[in-house]
Amino acid sequence: MIQQHPPNLVLLDLMMPGLDGFGVVEAMKKERNLRDIPIIVITAKELSAIERAQLDGKIKALLQKGSFLDSDLLTDIRQALPE
Repeated sequence: MIQQHPPNLVLLDLMMPGLDGFGVVEAMKKERNLRDIPIIVITAKELSAIERAQLDGKIKALLQKGSFLDSDLLTDIRQALPE
């Protein structure tokens, strides 16, 4: 569906059944029409240094569930969207 109707922004959880968020990020970055879509990751997962390195340079923001305010999310969304 994302191939047929590319969104302006993706809010992504890392822990999902089947294809996890890391796989989604990698798949999007391989596709020419999806690679420039900004991604904001929102997760409860405590990330290791290796996992952070996997996301480095590929996402616009990383937010830990329960540790941010709604206004923080809105600020990150505004910053991630192209003008």
